[in-house]
Amino acid sequence: MRHEQTAQAVRFTCWHCQYVWVTEYDVRHVEDDHGHGCDYYSLGGVPTVTPTVPGGIACPRCGALRVTVQVDSRPPE
Repeated sequence: MRHEQTAQAVRFTCWHCQYVWVTEYDVRHVEDDHGHGCDYYSLGGVPTVTPTVPGGIACPRCGALRVTVQVDSRPPE
């Protein structure tokens, strides 16, 4: 089993109030011996919901659950 940890910036835009914010997650990618992988997200060492889960992230300004998610696609350095 192998794993790698990277930082990943995620940009959110609220559909209700158009507020935009960026959160940087620590992402741990774990892959088993058969090549099956899974990503685990955390903030400050605390596990958190995957930011791409529909309705998983609320707007910090108005509380709406309908947000657009844009994951930074740059490869890890």
